[in-house]
Amino acid sequence: MLEEMRNPEHPWRAELGTAVEKLIDDLAADPQMHVRGEELKSEILQNPFLLQQMGKLWSAVEARLDRESGSAADPAGR
Repeated sequence: MLEEMRNPEHPWRAELGTAVEKLIDDLAADPQMHVRGEELKSEILQNPFLLQQMGKLWSAVEARLDRESGSAADPAGR
């Protein structure tokens, strides 16, 4: 099913696009949806597992930036 949806003409892609646009509009225009969106965001950002994963991701990004900045200054990678 996912392979079929890679086709830009697949009808489910159009439906998904419409649903996402409606959600965006609702979040912008419907005060209750906005409040619920903020509640969900707060819950997600307080999730210990998510915070742990974000920390790991940030550490990986920092390590890569450190490696790349070192190799950019020294073409030999030292």
